[in-house]
Amino acid sequence: MKKQIMGYVLTIAALTALFTLSSSSNGPGGNRTGAPGSSGNCSGCHGSAVDPTANVSLTILDGGTPITAYEPNKTYDVKLIAAGNSTKMGFQMSFINDKNTVAGSLSTQSGNGTDVYNSGNQQIWGHTTPGIGTVNNTWSAKWTAPAPATGDVRIFSALVLSNSNGSNGGDYFHKFTTTIGEAQTNQNASISKNQNTIVENPVSNILNFRNTIKQGFIWDAKGQFVQKIEHHQSHNVSDLPAGVYHVNFVNADGSTGATRFIKN
Repeated sequence: MKKQIMGYVLTIAALTALFTLSSSSNGPGGNRTGAPGSSGNCSGCHGSAVDPTANVSLTILDGGTPITAYEPNKTYDVKLIAAGNSTKMGFQMSFINDKNTVAGSLSTQSGNGTDVYNSGNQQIWGHTTPGIGTVNNTWSAKWTAPAPATGDVRIFSALVLSNSNGSNGGDYFHKFTTTIGEAQTNQNASISKNQNTIVENPVSNILNFRNTIKQGFIWDAKGQFVQKIEHHQSHNVSDLPAGVYHVNFVNADGSTGATRFIKN
């Protein structure tokens, strides 16, 4: 009798696992982008092997032209392309700032096989209808860039290329992170308008602004966030190694700017 009950339990468990794997073809839900704060990524159910024949690319477009830096509050086209030796393909993606919360806003048109929803403090873009075959599968969305002084935006992407056999055998998984910086042209124009900038440059120990800033963010030459400034006209940078740094800031009147300084 115990063996019979155990057999029922195993059968139910197997059917549950198969149903779970199959239902993910319409999107697993939640946050499985691999971003900080997510519940991991889809490699747990689909394996971590990478398809050597796959073609995966992510492009941010401004009127059809790829960009490498965004202008605050401007809307761009997001295009994700995937092809490989698989029966079904799916993905999740999130745009986050240095605080690991949503950066900007995503939207998608009904009927393109994707959806946008919130999960925790992040916004997720993912498939609702899987891509199929070895042809290029293209998913598109609109992304409105965040407010000025947000700085770098990280895009976490997780893709599954599945053979749809109900197990992870023969499935492939791709994950990658893309960083897009904040454009400096508009920020520099904002500096000219509000006339706030660094008084002395290069800097030894104290970073002095012409006027008090409401909030500022300092980034090193590698694009890594290193320090935050709040409600000060002067800021101690003595702990920073010598090198070139970039500052995004918001002035007391709400205007924004950006500049660079050399730390001795």
